[in-house]
This record gives sequence, C-alpha cells and structure tokens, in this order.
Amino acid sequence: YELYYTKPNKIIEVGPSSTDFSFVNFAETPVVPARKLKYSDKNKNVETEPLPENNKTTVRYLSKKMVSKSDYAALKTALVMLTGGLESPMYKRIRAEKGLCYGVFGFTTNFITEASIVFGATTDPKNKDALKNEFEYFFNDIKPHLTQERFDDVIQSFSISEEENKIFRYKGINDVIRKGYVMIGKSYKKLTLEKVQEVAAKYINKDNLKLFFINEKV
Repeated sequence: YELYYTKPNKIIEVGPSSTDFSFVNFAETPVVPARKLKYSDKNKNVETEPLPENNKTTVRYLSKKMVSKSDYAALKTALVMLTGGLESPMYKRIRAEKGLCYGVFGFTTNFITEASIVFGATTDPKNKDALKNEFEYFFNDIKPHLTQERFDDVIQSFSISEEENKIFRYKGINDVIRKGYVMIGKSYKKLTLEKVQEVAAKYINKDNLKLFFINEKV
C-alpha cells in the first residue's frame, strides 16, 4: 500500500503537479526487481504436442461516419454501457444467453478531431450468421438497451477512474502522448441519459455500421 498507493512518485513523476505535464521523470531503478529465470539444459529438447488448427470467424462492424468531438463523450459512454463487463447487455445476451462467443468488444479508434466506432466478436464459423443477427438485434433499436441503471454505473466508474488517476499520476503519460486527440476527459460530468441515447441512435444503427467477416486459423 505504501509503495503503490501513497507514493506514486516512486514509479514515475509527471510534472510538478497532476495537471502540469511540462516534464516526465521515470524512476531510475525498477520498483520491483527483475525476476531471474531458471533454465535447465535437460528441458532444452522437450517436444510439445502440435496445436490443433481451429478455424475462427470475427464478426466486425465499422462505422461509416466519424464521431465528432462534440458527440464523443456521449458515444463513448454508450459503448461502455453496452459492452463494459459481464453485466453489460451485449455480454449478457450474446455470451451468457446465446453462448456465441467468449468476449464482445465495442471501442473507438481516436484521431485528432474525430473517432471511429468498432464493434465485434470472434466465434466458430458455423455461428457467424447467428452472431451477426444478435448484433443487429441491438443495432435495430439501441435506445432500450441504454438504461438509467447502466448509465449511473458507468458514470460512477468514470468518476472512480478519475480519482484513481490522481493517485497513480504516472498514468497521465497518455495525456502527453495523445495531447489534442479526442478524449472523454471530464465531459462525462455534463452528460444525461437522454443525450447518450440520442447520440447512440445517431451512430449505432444498421445504416451506419458496415459488416465484415474476418476468417482466420488459430
């Protein structure tokens, strides 16, 4: 606790304050000593069984239009509401109820003034059409899946992350690297559920999301 929670400067110091990123200092020595690996010659020629070739298909949706800075906070909140954790509606329906995949992802690729949405999941080839149908179940009308309860939980999680970043100030290095990029920042504090639903309906729909099937051998 003393090392990791109350003395973040032991790991990295970012500027003289949590808001000043004029310089970055890393610790000269590792906080945790590097572990020495044990190696024995007798294990050098051990044969392993060949891995079976499994075919997988990733069902992926990409946005046709970019997300503007003014819409980004609401859209990012909607994505976390939909796919953030096992209690999210997409995980509950697509993974827990339908058993079509292990994980569902929904995120944005961020640029200087805009961002782009990506949705998807990986499944067996025989399930790809069923997985597609489940995504489109959400895309047909996204509003009912963005509930007040989920909204409250996600906004609270953003608030907790913000407080955590004050303790782990070294995490602020991303603010230096990606300075100027579209980010959520403190914008979540001004959001309402109605605004999130409105922006989500604008971008998370069948007309805007283009489907791709990506086949691969694992």
